Amino acid sequence: MTIRSLQHFAFAVPEPDVGRRFYEDFGLEARADGDAVVLRCEGRDQD
Repeated sequence: MTIRSLQHFAFAVPEPDVGRRFYEDFGLEARADGDAVVLRCEGRDQD
């Protein structure tokens, strides 16, 4: 079996704001979606 693409993954973290800042430091764009933080690569239209 070969993985050809990854469509979704999720992490549970005790402090979402800390997690959001961590991924923003690596260049991902973050936005709130209810209790979740949704991330995407700059210039992409897929979360």
